[in-house]
Amino acid sequence: MTPLELAQYYLDCYYKTGDFKAIRNILADDLQFNGPFQHFESAASYVNALANNPPKNVAYKMIKSYCDETSACLVYQFLKAGVSTPMNQTFWVAHGKIYKMLLIFDRTIFQTL
Repeated sequence: MTPLELAQYYLDCYYKTGDFKAIRNILADDLQFNGPFQHFESAASYVNALANNPPKNVAYKMIKSYCDETSACLVYQFLKAGVSTPMNQTFWVAHGKIYKMLLIFDRTIFQTL
């Protein structure tokens, strides 16, 4: 899969199917995840965190996506009851696996919930 296809597959698994096993299969073991609330140094710790606190009643609406040979960026509107905020998620890919993710959004909207 191209970086954009991997990124889109990840987003569909996260938001639509909740298939964390499928997510784990596209992540490099040494995944680096950085976001406003959490940081992970491995795919196992990231997927375990998802499984322990799965997203519920969430959706997204794609705003823009683009990629090059080694990365993809998805800009989308995160949607949940009472919350709608733009998010930007960049994925870096090597050897057919996502090895780094950077998630950017304004976290203050979640602190009021």
